Amino acid sequence: MPNDKWVFFDKDGTLIDLFSIWIPWSKSVYLYITNSLEEPFPLSEREFIMKLGVNEDEMSIDITSPLAIGSILESQIITAFILYENGIRWDQAMTIAKGAMDFANEQKKVLEVKLLPGVYELLRQLKANGIKMGVVTADITSNAVYMLEKVQLSHFFDFIYGSDLVENSKPSPDLAYLAAERHHINLSKVIMIGDSNADMRFAKNARLLQGICINCNGQNHSNNFPDADVIIEKYDHKLVNRILGNEG
Repeated sequence: MPNDKWVFFDKDGTLIDLFSIWIPWSKSVYLYITNSLEEPFPLSEREFIMKLGVNEDEMSIDITSPLAIGSILESQIITAFILYENGIRWDQAMTIAKGAMDFANEQKKVLEVKLLPGVYELLRQLKANGIKMGVVTADITSNAVYMLEKVQLSHFFDFIYGSDLVENSKPSPDLAYLAAERHHINLSKVIMIGDSNADMRFAKNARLLQGICINCNGQNHSNNFPDADVIIEKYDHKLVNRILGNEG
């Protein structure tokens, strides 16, 4: 009898290294802004990217920030508001912010994409055991598909859905409902794996079986992942066994 259990994955920070993509992305947004304005922009690159969620060390991201868990549209609105705060008319700010998102998304395609350790083997073992898998991400669908094809992961998934396909991004359950409708999924048998509490709230809001948080960066559990059912530090055979047998 076919296995009817599903696993939904977040993308960035769960399959792909978060920092290697979104820190350069935020710098591309800043570059577009500075090239679009006739007058010098008051904020330095460092000041700007920190407003989006890059930490002071400029090498990591606050996983509770918009940059880590927000959608592209949310980042666009935040960017426009930063421009507005610094003297740019709102209509112009929105136009520049939209252009910055498009520019940064294109620049993202040439970045070196890094997988989290153990991801490929995890997906291979789950696929071999008949587990169906999908990706639900705050990123735009076309970007997500491109990135996962680039790192040769896309073939593991039955679907890859981004926030542009629904009215509300995670932690709203909209993406889960879309997947359930299109693929006849019983959401009560779905395990969600993500790297943020927004992913864990998504699991609860959609009434999924379980929310598993991958905490590969050693963040404080109680403060950052209060809604996780399970917190793991790495991908290994224990996680495979948990998913196959719903252990723990």
